[in-house]
Amino acid sequence: MKIKEIIGGVMLILAGALFGAAQEQPIKPVPAAPVLAEVREEFDGDALDAKKWEQYSLNGVGKIKLEKGKLQTSGATDSRAGIRSVPTFTGERFLVSAKIAKVSAGLSSESRAPLGNAILTILFDNAGVTRLEWLMTHEGRFEAWLIRDGKSERLDGNNLGTKEKSPTLGIGRRGEDYFFMLNGEVGLQKNIKNLPLNFRVMLYGFGTSKDEWESVSIITPEQK
Repeated sequence: MKIKEIIGGVMLILAGALFGAAQEQPIKPVPAAPVLAEVREEFDGDALDAKKWEQYSLNGVGKIKLEKGKLQTSGATDSRAGIRSVPTFTGERFLVSAKIAKVSAGLSSESRAPLGNAILTILFDNAGVTRLEWLMTHEGRFEAWLIRDGKSERLDGNNLGTKEKSPTLGIGRRGEDYFFMLNGEVGLQKNIKNLPLNFRVMLYGFGTSKDEWESVSIITPEQK
């Protein structure tokens, strides 16, 4: 499934299933399609736009830097530090995507091999107790996670990967259906019930992972 099909599906469903509505009540005018709004960040300045983004950590401490059109993030051991959207968005339809420029392994320790990962996260509360995560490791493996009330559940089958070093990750929502995407293609689809409508977006890398992000886009119904 292509990203344009997801966007098209979002637009149709947001419009209230126009064809179905027309068939059931043909004498009524078809409602206008809702307006979609996009927040897009290219990280081409020398500092974050304070109205859109803030440095943020779910755990531990980290560093961020904007350089040469890239957002660079790194953290301490076992940290979850990066950036978070300042606005809270709302809607049961959305499409969030972020392009990775580079992801590198962090520092090694005696108990674990060095690991790098870049993580696109949908935060459904201010503390990140309930969230969705779609991550790529520096080895090109993907993982999808649901954290609900602090309890983690892995959603993928441990069989997704890519050889591309700088792909675009995406998470889409259509009602209770969630789409985990790579370069506009759906790699995983899950039905997840009872997640909140309000959300923020976070970009980070776990632990000492060193990441570079090129851009992020958030498409939602026009926010009121």
